[in-house]
Amino acid sequence: MYGDDIKKTSITGTIVKAKFGGTSKSAHTGFALQNKEGSIKLRRDDGNAFYDDFFEKYENKNVVADGFDMEQYFLVTALKIVAGSGKKKS
Repeated sequence: MYGDDIKKTSITGTIVKAKFGGTSKSAHTGFALQNKEGSIKLRRDDGNAFYDDFFEKYENKNVVADGFDMEQYFLVTALKIVAGSGKKKS
């Protein structure tokens, strides 16, 4: 699908809203997956490149994301919520 050198992989972390593009004309808010290794912007093939509301229902949830690491972003093909995910009640 994306060439022989790009292999499908899975990453685990929390989906968060993030700002991308700094102060450029293309600056925008989108979604990233954050874990102990850092964070990476999330995209889907059919989703909006700047703000894909598909990820809203997963915000602040721990997930396993399947897809392709495209270096600048992670191309998500499937998401699964990890049990015990979300904000804890005080």
